Amino acid sequence: GVMVSDSIAEHFENHVLPLGLTNAAHPTCLAAAKQALEIYEEEHLLEKVKLRSAYLSQKLEELKEKHDCLGDVRLTGLLGCLEIVKNKTTKERMAPFNASSEEMEVMNKVRKSLSDSGVFTLIRWNYIFITPPFTITNDEIDFALAAISNALSIADNYCE
Repeated sequence: GVMVSDSIAEHFENHVLPLGLTNAAHPTCLAAAKQALEIYEEEHLLEKVKLRSAYLSQKLEELKEKHDCLGDVRLTGLLGCLEIVKNKTTKERMAPFNASSEEMEVMNKVRKSLSDSGVFTLIRWNYIFITPPFTITNDEIDFALAAISNALSIADNYCE
């Protein structure tokens, strides 16, 4: 997006602004996108995502019941986020927005536990993001969630 004054914006009501990105409608990018869409269809990946999403959702709700630090679980398809809190009632974050390194102490322990278990994901402030590939299996989900559960046990020790 671009923000400009009204007088500048009015100029481009009647004049072309030749603007674009290197890969905008680039044939190579379009060929890759077309191939990806064909693979989605051939391997029935969207149907698999629906099945895995239902399984993952159920397992995440079980984790939410098990762990005091797990304040909320959000999931759309296989894209998810776990909100780690100090208190489920008040929803006080385990680490605040733009946390300092000292404020990230607990979440850094959670990150280390996950990476030591072979699970690598984005942790940002008090959030653990879940972004598995569309080809993930239930066994792989179970493996990752066991590692997440172990890591959440660390954060549970810091709950009120």
